[in-house]
Amino acid sequence: MVALPGATAAQGPFETPPVLQAADLVEPGKLRGEFYAVQDAVQTHGFLFQFVIDSAYGTFEARGPGMLDIRLGEIHALHELEAIRKSDVFVEALQSEAVKKASALKQAAQHPRETLEGLPEGVGRFFGRVKRAGVTGAQKVQDRVSEQQASGESFGTDEATEVAGQAAHVTADVLGMDEQRRKLAKELRVDPYTTNELLSSRLDEVASVAFAGSVGLRIGFAQIPGSMVVSATQTATQWVWDKPPGDLRVAIDEGLRSLGAPQASIDALLRHPAYTLTLQATLFDALRSVSGVSGHLGLLDWALAARTEDEARFVVLAVRMLGRYHEEVAPVADVHAPGPLTARRHDGGLVVLAPADYVSWTRRISEFATSFPDVPSREVWLSGRVSPLCRKNLAAAGWALHEGELVPRITKPQ
Repeated sequence: MVALPGATAAQGPFETPPVLQAADLVEPGKLRGEFYAVQDAVQTHGFLFQFVIDSAYGTFEARGPGMLDIRLGEIHALHELEAIRKSDVFVEALQSEAVKKASALKQAAQHPRETLEGLPEGVGRFFGRVKRAGVTGAQKVQDRVSEQQASGESFGTDEATEVAGQAAHVTADVLGMDEQRRKLAKELRVDPYTTNELLSSRLDEVASVAFAGSVGLRIGFAQIPGSMVVSATQTATQWVWDKPPGDLRVAIDEGLRSLGAPQASIDALLRHPAYTLTLQATLFDALRSVSGVSGHLGLLDWALAARTEDEARFVVLAVRMLGRYHEEVAPVADVHAPGPLTARRHDGGLVVLAPADYVSWTRRISEFATSFPDVPSREVWLSGRVSPLCRKNLAAAGWALHEGELVPRITKPQ
């Protein structure tokens, strides 16, 4: 995501991003646990540490220290859920018709195109709730219409009516199960919208049983690491745990509109595959912290250019870093994101902010470093660090370097 036009000649020689040792990057207590171990070798391609975790529940990747904390917390949560799943009362409860029905409804809610095709916005979790749900639901129905028209199928009024009726019948049950799932995620200190597929399926299964009233949940809180959190702020974390998905979408929609964001951009964010609801909520919270800065709405367009979850997290954390700089270091006059996030102070100085773990001196970085010859004051703030050669060459190019600074604060949930 670092690519700027107008660069002058690159300054070699260049480095190959190194392979580092996890023991040099992570607190010793995090490297190994009862049912997991972080692999020693850590790649640094793409400016992020690429951790690999072997566990009793499979192998997981985590790009960056923040994601490592999240994945370790999820592995602890999987351990707790596995203990519940193996209990006699849980095994017996799985055979009940109520639990089977609850599981089927949850499946319909999460995978509408695999069950009741065209079902608006996840089988009524947002159906008929508020304007945000209605807009998104209508868009999904229109998507289905377009798909069927392209394939020569028909999608008429009767089918749409049937879909809406099915949604109405199961909405209450689905909302109840979703509440139980979020409650379970909160007790485990994990993200209910996690992209960890195994954890997501385990949350579904246990929440379905709990919703059916067949078994109580007892979580071993002492075994859940206190540092494992959902989001970068307490506000967004509580939103994700406590608000139903439909209400959370509405809050994000209304919040972004209050900042002046155009509706088309808001809709694009709410439907963006790289942004989970948690990332959407955190992005809004970050944008709110810089709402007085000229050009802040351009950061939403920058966010929409993300292609992967890693890039989406990069954007969110960069905006959080901008907020901390603006509030704690120096007020920012305007901001732009042509590639990396750049801001101008009121005295004209240029500031670049990036949540990068490790930066080597590569051709791309060299071209970036020489892209601002007419700016007398230049500084770069990184949440991580750079190689010795990169540090030397940045200084020679006139950059003031701040390493390990403005790391987005993680507020532990209460």
